[in-house]
Amino acid sequence: MTRFLPILFLVGLHFNVIAQAPTPSNSEYSSYTTWQDTTLKWCAERTLSNGSLVHWFYQTSIYSDTNLAEEYTSFDFSGNTYYNQYLYSYFPNGYKRDEFSSLDSMNWTPDGYSRYYTDNNLDSQSFYSWDMNAAQYFLQSATITYNNSYGIDSVKYWDGYNFMFHEKRVYYRTNGIMDSLVVYENNGGWNKIASEVYDADGNSIYQSVIYQPYKVYRDSSGNSIAHVNYDMNWNLIDSSYTYYENLQMDSIARFSDQLIFKGAESYTYSNLEEKRMVWDYDSSLTLTQSYHFNQQGDYIGQQTKLSDGTLYSRISLCAIYDILNVEQASDYSFQMYPNPTESDLFFEVTNDRFYMYEVIDLQGRRIQHGTLKRGPNSIHVGNYPNGLYTLRIYSSEHITTKRFIKN
Repeated sequence: MTRFLPILFLVGLHFNVIAQAPTPSNSEYSSYTTWQDTTLKWCAERTLSNGSLVHWFYQTSIYSDTNLAEEYTSFDFSGNTYYNQYLYSYFPNGYKRDEFSSLDSMNWTPDGYSRYYTDNNLDSQSFYSWDMNAAQYFLQSATITYNNSYGIDSVKYWDGYNFMFHEKRVYYRTNGIMDSLVVYENNGGWNKIASEVYDADGNSIYQSVIYQPYKVYRDSSGNSIAHVNYDMNWNLIDSSYTYYENLQMDSIARFSDQLIFKGAESYTYSNLEEKRMVWDYDSSLTLTQSYHFNQQGDYIGQQTKLSDGTLYSRISLCAIYDILNVEQASDYSFQMYPNPTESDLFFEVTNDRFYMYEVIDLQGRRIQHGTLKRGPNSIHVGNYPNGLYTLRIYSSEHITTKRFIKN
């Protein structure tokens, strides 16, 4: 089974990454990863159109008991630096992700939050956006799935702009095998707009004309081995064929309506690497993507190269910290005073290491960051509201976490 890759949110979200492979949901990855109480530092580079290799983004991922707890990302877009923050909270059968953004990494504004829930009979995904004028969240969209209820599955889709469920799909099963699908839209009531019928092998054999016809063929393991597209008159448009080896995808071949070769992909797997290679219509190699893992199966980076071997993008795990030991890890290297403080925190760094720091409030927001050098240093906190704050100091070897009170 293909290993799950982590969410590096900037990949494919803010940039047009060539042939970027899809990444799974956070729930999939966090349930698979073996990272325990660990902080990961990710570094990424990409090649610009002029051929220069530049830093793309940095991301800090903090895990607690294998659950992704916090993420902080800074990325460059058109010469400007933007910052994102993601905070995760978990509850039985699900989790919530709060999202924030900033232009200076100190003043954070909410963007929204998403909520994921999964159970034996009910799954849901909901997305809330922040309305700055109303200063509140509103439900933007939602998907609710009812599983295996009397042999029937159904999915309802919520439209937050029109405040209604606008579509639902009902899947009918016989002896555990899906035999038909009916689609409804909400137009003052649920009206049937499409249907589809499947044979005993799960292949699509009939569709109402509202759908562009296609057929899917599966092997005895349920794998999709062929997908054929037609126009509204059932004339062949194109087709693709997928080949498997030991339940893993081995290759994909694509053809035109005249069965002329249009391109292909191949996949190879090992304990430490998964590789995807893409060929064009003339059988020339256009792209190579490699995903790398450690001995425990954790994703630790990837790279994409173009046909001439030019590095297009690279994501690497550039630092790992065990946060179980951060409290005592490097206290010897500096002293912080006074605590509590009304205005400034003072530091005396006693070595030549390079340190970065960040100040985090009780809501998990990074409100200040910077660097420390050998000798006396100070951080002004006089404009903070009174309360408890967390100070994290990063070196190339470990993290030190301290808390202070602003009076």
